[in-house]
Amino acid sequence: MRKSLSFTRVATGVCALALVLSGPMATARADASPGADPAPGGSAPATSASAQATSTAPATSAAPAPGSVPAPGGSVPVENNGPVPPDQPAAATPDPLDVTLAEPAAACSTQPTGGDLAVSRPMPGGRFYRVYVPPGLTGPAPLLVAVHGGAGTPVSHEKMTGWSAFAKQKKFIVVYPRGTTPAPPGWAWWSWPAADDIEYLRNVVRNVAGTWCVNPRRVHMEGHSMGGMMTGRMACAARNMFASFGVYDGQWPLLAWDCPAGRPVSFAFFAGSEAKSDAHVATRDHRDLWRPRDSCPPQPVGEARPAGVLVAQRWECAAGTRILWRVYDAGHGWPQGALDDDIRNRMWSFFMANPLP
Repeated sequence: MRKSLSFTRVATGVCALALVLSGPMATARADASPGADPAPGGSAPATSASAQATSTAPATSAAPAPGSVPAPGGSVPVENNGPVPPDQPAAATPDPLDVTLAEPAAACSTQPTGGDLAVSRPMPGGRFYRVYVPPGLTGPAPLLVAVHGGAGTPVSHEKMTGWSAFAKQKKFIVVYPRGTTPAPPGWAWWSWPAADDIEYLRNVVRNVAGTWCVNPRRVHMEGHSMGGMMTGRMACAARNMFASFGVYDGQWPLLAWDCPAGRPVSFAFFAGSEAKSDAHVATRDHRDLWRPRDSCPPQPVGEARPAGVLVAQRWECAAGTRILWRVYDAGHGWPQGALDDDIRNRMWSFFMANPLP
């Protein structure tokens, strides 16, 4: 069966990748594209037929009339800071596999991977991930799982985000997993509730922690675009393994309302402007799925806004959790230059302020 990609327009006005299944299975591997390393062990595993189901976007609240909700922190574009609809009932059963990572073994390693870029490590079943361990670790370190977008690769996400160089400065481990389904020139993720990618990402964390010294209270996940959708799914399915989450232009996951009740989580949402990114609205709606789940107050507090940051807000929620909302004068692609620096620094400071309780 051949897997190809088409673009469909969803109700929020954002272009989402839709995986279409037809014909004989393609044998070409997207990892063989320039700049990406091949996946050991053959092509991507077949995807469950149930993953073909198309999701329906949840209803979202209407934006307030211009000027009706004063945005804190100065004159900024009007944002939807009004009330959001009650959260969908948490009918799904919590996943029994969602458990906290074990404490590191006495023999765990702080050995760096060498060089300035991540190295590839194979996984059982033919998939792989890339990992960067900086020099200078002296004990259990934070771990960041950085998830590429649709048609991206671990290599492209590493280059685009600059997390490895940042990890060298801040002394944490960063891992770049690979999506499950070929989406040339890269790979795509399945973010529906029963997707195999959920356990794969848990296994990536366990695999890294089985070798290197990982602080189990400081395992975090970041995703861009479709990787943000996958990050949202992991916030539902693995909130006991991951401490906190962040996305850039990350829309809600497939069947987003199918999210078990459980520990409230801190979540940072970074987005391109509504004028420049067609994922802005869906990212904002993803944010508003978590505000009621975290029992956040109606209004946020403002944060400092350097040049190029249009909106900078934070909700201080029940149980000590936080929801961050930061909008950039940028499009859907991960920004570069000063905005890139701002995303990394603010997201990392958010993660460090929000470990597992």
